[in-house]
Amino acid sequence: MTDDDLSSDRRPYRRSGPNQCPSTCDQLHVAVICALPLEADAVHALFDHHWDDDGFPYVKAPGDQNVYSVGAIGRHNVVLTWLPGMGMANSAVVAAGCRSTFPNIRLALIVGICGGVPSTPDGGEIVLGDVIISDGLVLYDFGRQNPEHFVRKDILLDSLARPSPEIRALSAKLKSLRPQKILQSQVAEYLDALQSQPELQAKYPGKDFDKLFEPAYRHVSDGKPCDECCRDEHLEPRVRLQQSAPQPVVHFGLIATGNTVSFYRSISDFGLLINLPELQEYQRSVLHFLYPFGSEFEVQKDRNPERIAGTCEWFINHERFQHWQGTECSSLLWVSADPGRGKSVLAKYLVDSIISKSNSTTCFFFFKDALQGQSEVTDALRCLLYQIFHQKPTLLSNDVAMEIEGVRKSQNFRDL
Repeated sequence: MTDDDLSSDRRPYRRSGPNQCPSTCDQLHVAVICALPLEADAVHALFDHHWDDDGFPYVKAPGDQNVYSVGAIGRHNVVLTWLPGMGMANSAVVAAGCRSTFPNIRLALIVGICGGVPSTPDGGEIVLGDVIISDGLVLYDFGRQNPEHFVRKDILLDSLARPSPEIRALSAKLKSLRPQKILQSQVAEYLDALQSQPELQAKYPGKDFDKLFEPAYRHVSDGKPCDECCRDEHLEPRVRLQQSAPQPVVHFGLIATGNTVSFYRSISDFGLLINLPELQEYQRSVLHFLYPFGSEFEVQKDRNPERIAGTCEWFINHERFQHWQGTECSSLLWVSADPGRGKSVLAKYLVDSIISKSNSTTCFFFFKDALQGQSEVTDALRCLLYQIFHQKPTLLSNDVAMEIEGVRKSQNFRDL
């Protein structure tokens, strides 16, 4: 930011800048990396010029498998690239490829959606739609998993590198009053520009989608949105949401990064994850970590034949089953028989027709010695955890999530 930027007048959205494509890759100095298409769409929409409408204008370095868009934002020529998937490994591959093709990149920005704590250290409120600018990164899932808890490594040799002195100085400048005022104004200007493009469908979803419950409050129903099952008297009051049209605010602070996903009870209403499609990916990531085969357990169940009409009814009418099904106490019903006597057929019938129609949480797993994914105790445990968290996502508390993250796909049953 130069003195020319510190003008009290808003610049028009179509900014002055380069009017032709740089002749070589060496002339691009700014890179933007996005993980999701909707994030890249927002960046793309702010390009003042597109230099690749007729195809990528350069030759990529050998081994670079990235996909790029090249254009100009203001005075800067910018290269935009997409991650092929989530995770730090993908980020490292993309960064290395970008550096090899564009060797003079001086500033690389990762732009996207993030979760956030509900308040700043000085008590300021953070609400849906605010802008977070990182002045440092914390690698939160690098450490040691002890039997009782996870210990993050935070010594200097194990930490991510600090931003360069130039970046730290720019961050300090943007935090001062006048530059921050102009930055806020420019954020509002560019947001207006994005919202003026109907194909983006960029709009504020409304205060009803930004509910913050008390830290001790637990979501109470199976996968239902909070407006159907949670009581508003447990909401935390927030002053900014009392405004008729809350405006986004720019915040500065540390950003946590890593390969695992955390759900913190006190950050936000879990119903937000259910209602906003952009954020459902994070919930799916945890479930995929637990049981990467997804709904394969349903297929495993359905490999068993259907019962013949009239069979299995003796079992559900037996007094022991009736007592087990009706008791409110925790109890175990053990069914045993020789191989080939129909235990799997009975279990499939119970899951499909009897137990699943009750108010209980129903989980199941079918062992098969000869089939991969059905022969190990860890397979069963992962599958059962998957079903529990899928049906009751609010059980993914911070403590549970940290336990899952610390295990890191261990194949040891005792660790699990």
